[in-house]
Amino acid sequence: MLKQTNTKKSQRVIISRNMYKKEEALKEFYSSHPTGGNVTSIKTLVRTLEALEVEMKGDVLDLGCSQGHSCFHVKQMGAKPLGIDYTKVRIKNAKKNYPELKFMCMDMHRFLETTNLSFDIIMLFDAIEHLEKPATLIKKARKVLKDGGVIISRTPMRMPYEAHLQVFNNVEDFFDKLSPTRAIEDGGSILALWNK
Repeated sequence: MLKQTNTKKSQRVIISRNMYKKEEALKEFYSSHPTGGNVTSIKTLVRTLEALEVEMKGDVLDLGCSQGHSCFHVKQMGAKPLGIDYTKVRIKNAKKNYPELKFMCMDMHRFLETTNLSFDIIMLFDAIEHLEKPATLIKKARKVLKDGGVIISRTPMRMPYEAHLQVFNNVEDFFDKLSPTRAIEDGGSILALWNK
């Protein structure tokens, strides 16, 4: 049951916390795997950007940034990254490994609902498959894109394990569930893009 609140904004935050119980339950799993990561290779990031025809530039939000490797590569490419992850131990590692970069320990749904920042690129690398309602997150993320901005993702296919809440069988399945602007298969993963 929802608490009564005085403002729509605080009510929205409480609603999102209650909506994503499966994701919340995975915090313990992620905390017990502090070295888990997303795109750790700059080659993988470059390959994804080239395949989706995206130029790395401007303000970049890395949702589910893990230990911050992608943010480091984004910075090397000349953009300004902000990494968000809700696992304290992973954010601690990110700040230790890349002290010059900005990271926040926060649930990505809550961040998108409460931020007053906007971004040229939002990255979801190895993140969508861990979400209970990924289409809802994409909708929220679109609201914080700058004009001309894009959301990009790299998502494994057919790789179910205990921390995956969504499994995508192929590109058509991904299109049906998440309605990206573009999606292609690449080495067992789906690369996708959503425009503002």
